[in-house]
Amino acid sequence: MDARIVEFAEVLRQNGVRVSTSEVTDAARATAEVGLEDKAIFRSVLRTTMVKRHQDVDVFNRAFDFFFSGAAKTFEAIDKSLAQQIQEQGLIEGDNLTMLLFQMNQLFPELSPLAQAALMGDRARLAQIFRSATLQLDLSQMQSSMQTGFFSRRLMVAAGMDRARSELKALEEELRKRGLPAEGVEIVSRHVAEAMRKVEDAARREVKRQAEARIRKPTGGVVDKPLHQLSQAEVNQMESAVKTLAEKLKARLIRKARSKRKGR
Repeated sequence: MDARIVEFAEVLRQNGVRVSTSEVTDAARATAEVGLEDKAIFRSVLRTTMVKRHQDVDVFNRAFDFFFSGAAKTFEAIDKSLAQQIQEQGLIEGDNLTMLLFQMNQLFPELSPLAQAALMGDRARLAQIFRSATLQLDLSQMQSSMQTGFFSRRLMVAAGMDRARSELKALEEELRKRGLPAEGVEIVSRHVAEAMRKVEDAARREVKRQAEARIRKPTGGVVDKPLHQLSQAEVNQMESAVKTLAEKLKARLIRKARSKRKGR
């Protein structure tokens, strides 16, 4: 959870909220004290430790809702295991079904976590895998919703999607070698492909959800306007700000130059 709090602090910074390293540490310590059982208390702890200005409360609430809520909904389309689907639909019966279930149980421990979660329809495990994968990405680089596809692909790679696809393809081949009839292998292949498609769709939804929390919404201020659309008053305001900044930088350089003349 500490890693999630650090990442959430970065999301707040991307949206203009000033959060210091010490405040992130305070948030992690306070969370350890109160626990995560009560979501309202958890929200209050983070808001108290990270938000100093009243105008940042709305930004915090929006970011919190997207970042810490709704992850389970991302995988709500995944609700049944492969074996359960096949049994309920009656697509494979008798000895073939018995053999299929036995062989899948034998091969299951050798699969990667993502392949196992996809076969089992384990939404909680999938959410955990994708949360861990998210921490491997620098989503602070996401500046536009147009980048959703790019970051979705990177998220799937970080979660182990390529390995999972390869393993599940090998699973189909192994079932064929061990005597499952061609029509049975085709049914398994079709359901595996559908399960992986749902996982991919969930990854895209998760990136979109993260983007909505991270991409700063336009405020209508000078910073959000193209230069050619600025009024003369706004140009004067910017020139004054630049002049003030230039004077500060000049004074700092002078102090550094003077300090170098001292000592040895």
